[in-house]
Amino acid sequence: MKLLVFDPSREFALWQGDRLSSFGFVPTRAVTQAEMIGLGKSGLAEAILIDVPALHTALIDSVRAMRRAGIALPVMLVAGESDWHDRVAAFDAGVDDLVHKPVRSEEIASRLRAMIRRAGGNSTDHIVNGDLELDLKVKCGWKSGVCLDLTRSEFRLLRLFMLAPDRTISKSDIRERLQKRHAESSKNAVEVQITRLRRKIGRDRIRTLREQGYRFVSTTSCPEEPAEEDKVEPRPCLGQTRRAQA
Repeated sequence: MKLLVFDPSREFALWQGDRLSSFGFVPTRAVTQAEMIGLGKSGLAEAILIDVPALHTALIDSVRAMRRAGIALPVMLVAGESDWHDRVAAFDAGVDDLVHKPVRSEEIASRLRAMIRRAGGNSTDHIVNGDLELDLKVKCGWKSGVCLDLTRSEFRLLRLFMLAPDRTISKSDIRERLQKRHAESSKNAVEVQITRLRRKIGRDRIRTLREQGYRFVSTTSCPEEPAEEDKVEPRPCLGQTRRAQA
């Protein structure tokens, strides 16, 4: 899950970014209001995390400016000192969730996941699509009730697909989502992960779109023609070839 971290005080520690990465987030940092708005409009994030030592009027104005710019991403504010007037003003400006420091990274990650689920119309930790089920909390997947025994990378990939059914996801987006300390670094890592996941969930559930990316096929979607890379040219059998030559 891509995350935009707005850090105007420049106090967001590197270890905090590493902790968020361990929970499946890919953080991108912005330190100015212009950077936050620019990155927010780019479509490269699913939520915004604002980290400040204290809640103040200038920050609330930044949130208000972001909303006026048309950015509808869910926003979580992690702040130190604040009074109730500032908290009310922050929510009125467009903040979706507010947490006071000190707070554990586990709680931040859980709240971020909940915000993203609500924004996507999914209010639970379970995603079900046909015979596939995914538990975002315990990081397990099942097909027809049978455990899929997913690796960490396979789980992240399946979660990415099931949160965006019937939508095309580019190879570069997938590569960025899977980028972890222990992820495969080869150029064909995405293809390798796709192949492994197809073996477990069924090849027909992930379509290849030439020069576009991949698409997870929802069971409720209408059947489509196979993508060019998924098509197999018919080949005559040896007997037919010989008869044709006779």
